[in-house]
Amino acid sequence: MITLDLKTERGWLRKLNPIFGAGFWVKAAVGLSIRDVLCRQLGVADDYLDNRVQTLFLDGKPVDDVDRAIVPDGGVLTLSAAMPGLVGATFRKGGHLAPMRGSITCAAEDETCELDGRVKIKLFNVVARELSPGFLGMGIIISGQPECQFFEGRSTKFWNGCQAAKLDGRNIDIEQLRELSFEFEEMGLTVIEDSAEASP
Repeated sequence: MITLDLKTERGWLRKLNPIFGAGFWVKAAVGLSIRDVLCRQLGVADDYLDNRVQTLFLDGKPVDDVDRAIVPDGGVLTLSAAMPGLVGATFRKGGHLAPMRGSITCAAEDETCELDGRVKIKLFNVVARELSPGFLGMGIIISGQPECQFFEGRSTKFWNGCQAAKLDGRNIDIEQLRELSFEFEEMGLTVIEDSAEASP
């Protein structure tokens, strides 16, 4: 697997929003609860999961109990803040309208079986903005040639704000990066944003 490490200006990550919505992979111990995977391994704060993440799906099924829904190897976790309207109210985690979707809600399980695996993460709206720096800082995996080719042929404007890059551990300038084909089946991506606040 090829690796791409970027150092960027603050705010550059919003250019990667399509990746967050399409989903990226992370390595994690699976066969554990959603809370164990997100909070104990991937750095999401318990309070954030309980209060900020209002809508959560596991393999396409809405979740109410993050302590009893078990994440399988290859499972897909979708995280969002509150969505508007009746749909948002119906799918809200533990909401008053949750009984209306009982037949499609992810079932709680009591037994866990921990093993090494991968989890696909999808992030939307404000959750994408707030959680993506942490995930990209620890490193994500983009799988599939179409997904990797997100970076191919991007304009100079897209790469503006990218301060440094390494491809497979070797320095590469941005012009070389622009000309890269990105015809990879899988790519490890790490992005570190400059922590300095922008000047007023």
